[in-house]
Amino acid sequence: MKRFRIVILCVLLALLVAVLAGAGFVLMEQHRGEMQAAQIVAAPDTDAAPETTAPAQPAPETTAAPETTEAVPETTEAVPETSPEETYLVTHLTPLSERMIDLDKAMDEAAFEGRAVVTSSEYLNIRREPSSDSPVIGKIYRGCIANVLQKGEEYTKISSGSVTGWVSNKYVAFGRKARDFSVENGVYIAVVKADNLNMREAPDASSTILSTVNAGDEFIVDKILDGWVRISYTSAIDGYLSRDYVDVGLNLGKAVSVEEEKARLTAYQNKAEERQSIAESIEESSRVAASIEASIAQSKAESKAAASRAASLAAAATTKAPTTTTAPSLGGSSGGSGSSQTGDTSNVDDETLFAALIYREAGSNYRNCLAVAISIMNRVRSPRYPNTLRDVIYQKGQFSPIRAGTVDKEIASGKNIKEGSGPRRAARDAMNGETRLDGEEFPYPEFVADWLAEQNPQKYAPYVIIGDNAFYHLK
Repeated sequence: MKRFRIVILCVLLALLVAVLAGAGFVLMEQHRGEMQAAQIVAAPDTDAAPETTAPAQPAPETTAAPETTEAVPETTEAVPETSPEETYLVTHLTPLSERMIDLDKAMDEAAFEGRAVVTSSEYLNIRREPSSDSPVIGKIYRGCIANVLQKGEEYTKISSGSVTGWVSNKYVAFGRKARDFSVENGVYIAVVKADNLNMREAPDASSTILSTVNAGDEFIVDKILDGWVRISYTSAIDGYLSRDYVDVGLNLGKAVSVEEEKARLTAYQNKAEERQSIAESIEESSRVAASIEASIAQSKAESKAAASRAASLAAAATTKAPTTTTAPSLGGSSGGSGSSQTGDTSNVDDETLFAALIYREAGSNYRNCLAVAISIMNRVRSPRYPNTLRDVIYQKGQFSPIRAGTVDKEIASGKNIKEGSGPRRAARDAMNGETRLDGEEFPYPEFVADWLAEQNPQKYAPYVIIGDNAFYHLK
């Protein structure tokens, strides 16, 4: 009986060992599967060659492709993400002699002969071959310029900066269209020629000095005046520099590689931080000065009030009849004058100013000139715009000939706006109330170069073309 029990116990132990062994094997297999899955998830895809595994989606020609995934094939680093304004400015930090065109030359179509200007909304890819499937080898930004090496039906081979390759013809302009686009949409810059040049609060040599700038410093020009340029010192501060100590021109950048873009972005950010620090110092100084002036004014007012009370008490103590005194004035003189920002046109009559702008926008043909003149006067009559002709003409960012200073040159010359000329007659007729063109009302308040409207019909349509301009309504 005892031996039988021992046999039964051995059998049970054997069965228990078998069960435990099977469960352990299952757990080990499950753990091994989990480890393999984790390795599949965590392991980097280092063996896959992007050009050989799955066909990559063609990079779009314009800005739809995110910059963090669009890397130039020769480098493994992606282009850093930046705001459009920062990236656009960074691309223009090429040598000055290669990118700045004098104002007079910028108006000449010959300066753009054999060259192309990018018209896309932000940047355009440069490809190794003339195909959307070809690798991207560089980028060229809106408004930048390139030399045309070979022009095809869909793609053009260009050379710009350190990059030579092919770009889509859909997003570049050539010849006259390149000039028109650059003058209309380009960035104008002022380059300082002297050290310790004063940047003033107003276009006046006696106005407050906000800061000083040095030779080689560059600034975006907001407006060109007679003897002065208004610059954007920071996003919050504008200042004025004397034209005698700056060169002003149209800024045309070049194509960039990834490394160049990174280096220029860093340089731009460092410069922006430096200017922001100076701007904060200027603002703090202004607040302190305002506080001191307020304290002085309050002290003066209290002193005058005390003197007035003392005089009243002295008068009451005498037996003479009280006399009426005039209360002291605590404010400044009324109707003070504001600073003019119209340059040498401040003493020019509106008709002459109007005619000069019309000539720069439409040429000499009376019909073309009248269309522009009526369009501008439509703005004067519209509640969306200033209500005087001069204010409409000088409204910020509206007319590139004003910004470029070519209207001032037309006024000084006078040869194209003489009595009886097309621009002069059109200006006078529109100012006298003419609103019809070819016998029909001409209601359009906006116009752009005709080729721009044809290139972007979804933005401007419906429009009507008169001369080289397309007239339309804001949507």
